[in-house]
Amino acid sequence: RALERERAAAARELEQRLRLEEMERREAEWLESQARLRAESEAKEEQLRFLEARCAAFEKAQAARIESDLQSDRQDGDALSKERLELLRLQEKAKEAAKELELQRELLTHEAEERELRLLEEENEQLHAVDRLRQESARLDQQRKSVLMLQQSLLQAA
Repeated sequence: RALERERAAAARELEQRLRLEEMERREAEWLESQARLRAESEAKEEQLRFLEARCAAFEKAQAARIESDLQSDRQDGDALSKERLELLRLQEKAKEAAKELELQRELLTHEAEERELRLLEEENEQLHAVDRLRQESARLDQQRKSVLMLQQSLLQAA
């Protein structure tokens, strides 16, 4: 009977170790996933910065061109005023594109914050699970010691 208890305790201990190894494997996967998500987020941020710089350069070029065209309009009359209107329209489009980029940036930032929050929640859950596994392991160790002490006392009494 003591042997059965010892086997059961050993089986529980093995099961706890396997659970702990699984939790450690999951934690490693989670850390890899978190690093991958951060890298993706940084890449998106870099892409946004690139697009914003291009948009700013485009707006600056358009403004310079509009100013140049305004001076030419004064000299050339109606034909150039049509082109100036077209440039103004293009400038408005550029501003709308900049606004769209800003909205996309805000969306990406929000998504990154949501991912980070989920990751932190998962990490918290994993830490609690590891703590529970450690407590269970300590309880099993205590039971195993008790079984061994009981076994020794039975052997001494026999």
